[in-house]
Amino acid sequence: MSKKLEKLADRRARLLEQIAIQREDLVSAFLPLRSPLSLADKGLQILGYLNKHPVLVSGAVAGAVAVAVAMRPKRWLLMLESGWMAWRLLLAAKRKLNAPQDSSSAAPANSELN
Repeated sequence: MSKKLEKLADRRARLLEQIAIQREDLVSAFLPLRSPLSLADKGLQILGYLNKHPVLVSGAVAGAVAVAVAMRPKRWLLMLESGWMAWRLLLAAKRKLNAPQDSSSAAPANSELN
């Protein structure tokens, strides 16, 4: 029984060494990603904060709109109008694409081509 335990202990030691090497490889592989992942984590924290405090977001948007309108109201009205038209065009195209195809309204096949 002791030989079996010795084999298991040796195998365990080899596996632990292999695990340590793999951990070091993993750390070195992800080291270049540390900064971008940290930045993404900060961004997620900010989004979470803003999600918990929607009044801040609406206040900032309202303030930005008020400043923009006070500066050049005619230009903003034109931009809003073109944005509204683009939105309506997008919705119409979406409805058209999602509408079921009616087989009776399809154009008849041209017999000359067949």
